[in-house]
Amino acid sequence: MDSTEIAKKARLLEVRTKRLLDESLSGSFKSPFKGQGLQFSEHRQYIPGDDVRHIDWKASARTRDPLMKKYEEERELSILLVLDLSRSGSFGTSRTTKRDLLRETAAMLAHAATIAGDKIGIVTFAEGVVETLPPKKGKAALHRVLAACFAEPASDRGSRLDLALSRANQILKHTGVVFILSDFEAKNYEDQLLPLGHGHDVIAVRAFNAQEERIPPIGWIRLEDPETGKVSLVDTSSYRFQNWQKIKAEKKEKDLRSVFLRSKVEDLSIETEDDLFRRLVLFFGARSRRR
Repeated sequence: MDSTEIAKKARLLEVRTKRLLDESLSGSFKSPFKGQGLQFSEHRQYIPGDDVRHIDWKASARTRDPLMKKYEEERELSILLVLDLSRSGSFGTSRTTKRDLLRETAAMLAHAATIAGDKIGIVTFAEGVVETLPPKKGKAALHRVLAACFAEPASDRGSRLDLALSRANQILKHTGVVFILSDFEAKNYEDQLLPLGHGHDVIAVRAFNAQEERIPPIGWIRLEDPETGKVSLVDTSSYRFQNWQKIKAEKKEKDLRSVFLRSKVEDLSIETEDDLFRRLVLFFGARSRRR
């Protein structure tokens, strides 16, 4: 895809997502996050009846008077998108690929954050970190994020999610919201996900394709690993192959859920055949009710 095609596709996506957000999604997006962030403001004297959980015991020991931590609601949020541009995202159907699904999701979230008056930033990655834009406010920041969504990495073999998460940990100085948009075909990223999930509100947006997860028994075919380029000849009709891919899919799902649970990460899975807009509205609506 050349620069002209990228610009054209980004513009079409911007028009589409803005129209959808103006209709509904921006309202659904705000409520699960607004009011959740609290920043320390100052100390005040303890008053009988105050919640003792908010006593600052260290400060009280220094002054010898019980002091309460006073908080104020954050006026804006810092929202960071961590977007996977690696080759494994090229799989899909005639409707869309996993990569384009993630790009469209990122664009919708970026627009929603801008409408809500929040800061928006992005980290894109493939074999390494491709681009880093710390969260900022305004339309200029939105347009830079959208341009990053459609940038093609110079080399997209491999998926270094660990490096992208490490970068996210570095640039988020205060508590924020992080959307990790990926198919999670990556390794050894838990050590970076754990502090991110415990320090911020993290949502894993998982793109998947049902056909990729379950190849039908159609005989001998050549399969290429999109990350490494390795080609293998396999008999998809064999019991051994069918059983192997079933066990592999179940293990991947189990491992992911375990990692997300330990890291306090919320999981949002989106299939390439899903109605993306409806899926996001339902997710944010359910999140608001839970909170």
